[in-house]
Formats: sequence, structure tokens, C-alpha cells
Amino acid sequence: MKALTTQLLAIMLFMLTGSGYAQTPKSEPLFSNLPSVINCNPAQFEEIFNSKAGTFSKLTLNNNAYFGGKVIMNEVKYHNLRTVAIQSPHFNNAVFSLSRQINDDNSISYTGRILKVGAPDGYEIKRDEKGNYFLSKFITVDIQPVCL
Repeated sequence: MKALTTQLLAIMLFMLTGSGYAQTPKSEPLFSNLPSVINCNPAQFEEIFNSKAGTFSKLTLNNNAYFGGKVIMNEVKYHNLRTVAIQSPHFNNAVFSLSRQINDDNSISYTGRILKVGAPDGYEIKRDEKGNYFLSKFITVDIQPVCL
């Protein structure tokens, strides 16, 4: 009887431990129909920075698509840093966060990402060696740590 109780206890412990590591269901990629690299025009960024919170703004992604939605934030963080965020219902409420920094030499740098919590893909603004800006698609599991 004692051996049976020990075996049942071991089986129950194994089942409880295994259920703690169950994987969450994968969500569908938000940007599967868009290219991995999208060229950006900084003039579009400046138009976005002129948008007030609560208004509509958009970023053209290619000839057939844009990331548009409600400006949920447009704030001056420091005298040389401004950040704006757009939430898009077209991409399952993903958020485009865009920051503009005025550098010490008065040049301007842009950074930003398009992300949705739980989505397997997103975009990051990058700049090439010639100073051209582009959105580069990434897989979120490659950059987000797994928390157990």
C-alpha cells in the first residue's frame, strides 16, 4: 500500500510540474504580408511629430499599406527628445513608438519600433551608413526573454 501511495504521489507531482511549463498558443504574425525591409522618409516622421494626441496619423509602409491610427502620446521628454506613439486598429492595436533626438551637433536621429504584446513579429527603425532610415522586420521571440 505504501508503494502505491508513493507512486501515485510521484505521478501527481510529475503532472503538476509538467503543466507549469505548458506553452501559450502562438499568435498570428501581424506583418506577414509586408516586406522585411521598408524604406522610410524622415519627412513622414516629422509629419507624425506634428500630430496632437487624440488625432489620426499614419506612416506609409509601401504603395498598398500604411500604419495608421490614433496618436496616443506626443510628449517632449527632454529639451532634445520628443516621443510620439500611434496605436493602430488595423494591426490589432500594435503601437508605433517614434522618438526624435536632436544631437549636440544639431543633427537629428530617429529611433522607434512597431510592437504588439504577444505578437510574433514587429519592426524596428534602423539607419544605414549613408543615413537612410528603414524599418527592419524582426521576430519578437529573438529579442524578448522567456519568463518562467
